[in-house]
Amino acid sequence: MATYKVKVATGTDLLSGTLDSISLTIVGTQGESHKQLLNHFGRDFATGAVDQYTVQCPQDLGELIIIRLHKERYSFFPKDPWYCNYVQICAPNGRIYHFPAYQWMDGYETLSLREATDSYKMPSHSEKTP
Repeated sequence: MATYKVKVATGTDLLSGTLDSISLTIVGTQGESHKQLLNHFGRDFATGAVDQYTVQCPQDLGELIIIRLHKERYSFFPKDPWYCNYVQICAPNGRIYHFPAYQWMDGYETLSLREATDSYKMPSHSEKTP
């Protein structure tokens, strides 16, 4: 069993958060995870939040290549846009992967993100992001 620690940062602008369901698929050189719902008790993906999740996979996925964020309807709530700043994943071997997004997901859709290049610097939690 391989455990991945996932951080998802929502934008800080007014109405950047969402009530929609957000799921994650991780794709690596050794395989792909199942689509997994990112959910805690209480509110997830609130404006300005950096939510942390644990994703379990049957095997190590190797070097991470891309991730897919899936935004889907939650219950009877109307769809609302969500601004994702970035996703950060700590692999079982301790390597941290950065997936910058800095974009809106308006409808029910899937967004594929590639890992950031070495020259890209992810903001710390104290830095203001666009």
